[in-house]
Amino acid sequence: MIERNFFIDILKSTPNDSFVETTGYIDSQTAKKLGLISFRKFSPREVGLTFKIDSSNRDKWIEYFEKADITELLTHYWIYKQDDNCQWT
Repeated sequence: MIERNFFIDILKSTPNDSFVETTGYIDSQTAKKLGLISFRKFSPREVGLTFKIDSSNRDKWIEYFEKADITELLTHYWIYKQDDNCQWT
């Protein structure tokens, strides 16, 4: 899929310590596996997909998006660089 490859290329070139926010939601079980939430008693049905990307987790996110159905997950996304609040879409 062209959109998937395009987004993965963006993730590969995203600067470290940037935050990625998407319009999509993922189920809480997937969010826990990805390390996005760690609730003990309360677990939402789904959560918005927002994550920080750096050299220690970039491969994990690329692997996730290579397998995920992104048609509903990535209708829009924003990338914020932490130190100067730049935004790319």
